[in-house]
Order: sequence, then structure tokens, then C-alpha cells
Amino acid sequence: GNTIHTKDGDRISIELHNNGSIAVDATLFFVGSNHEIIVDFPNATQPINRLQPGDVAKISGFEISEKTIGIDTMVLVAVAAKPQSEIKNYAFYAQSNFIVNRNTPYTDIETLFQQAGFGHSARSTSTMDKGSVSIQSISWHVLPSRTEEQ
Repeated sequence: GNTIHTKDGDRISIELHNNGSIAVDATLFFVGSNHEIIVDFPNATQPINRLQPGDVAKISGFEISEKTIGIDTMVLVAVAAKPQSEIKNYAFYAQSNFIVNRNTPYTDIETLFQQAGFGHSARSTSTMDKGSVSIQSISWHVLPSRTEEQ
């Protein structure tokens, strides 16, 4: 199918391109198979996450580790930015464990984030849009190293 397979030692690099005609505020998350959520952009070397039309943000590559065997996902949240508006940064979604409170209704962005990062699609990529918010995700399956048969 469309599943991307990776193995221990593979490297992944990410570039964010704003090919649109308006600025966007972008937040990029790594969602591990253990449901840990890490913010990859903005980061220490690129603390401003507003991308003007034509801007490209290069995110340092990272190495796949078989310590996270299962499905890993990168989730990009992009929000249309009005001129002179406050920059939106969703880094507060970072967490060491994914906790769901079923009694609290989701905001629009939380619904999109959940669908893009944790949807039931068999595809390795997905895109969710709701007005001025867009969420894109790409997932890969980390395979264990082969061991010699005994």
C-alpha cells in the first residue's frame, strides 16, 4: 500500500515551503509511536515560525531509531497570518504522553490535530483543512532490525 517503511539508522529531513500568497504561522510536531509529541518547528535555531510567501524553513534531519518501533508521524499545523497579527504557535501541544479527555469538546484545531495525527486512515499522508487552518501529516512505519534466526 502507501505505507512508508523505515528502519533503524534511516534519516528523515523536512523542509517547509510557503508556496502561497499569504504568510502562515507553522508549527511542526513529531508524534512518536509512544504518543509522545515533540515540537520540531519553531526551534532554538528558528524561533520565529511565521513563513512569508516564498519562505523555506529547513528542519534539521533526524535519525530513525528502532526504539520507537511502530507508526511515527510528522504533523504540520499551518494558520493563515494576517499582516501585523500576533504569531500563532501551537508548541503547547507538546507532551510526553497522549492523554484524551473524552468529556471536553475539542476546538476546531484540536479536532484537526487529532484527525491528522491519529485518524483511522490507512494512507501514510493526510491533509485536513478548516477555514484558515490546515493540518498535514505524513506517517511511516519503523520496522525492527532483522535478527539472525537461531
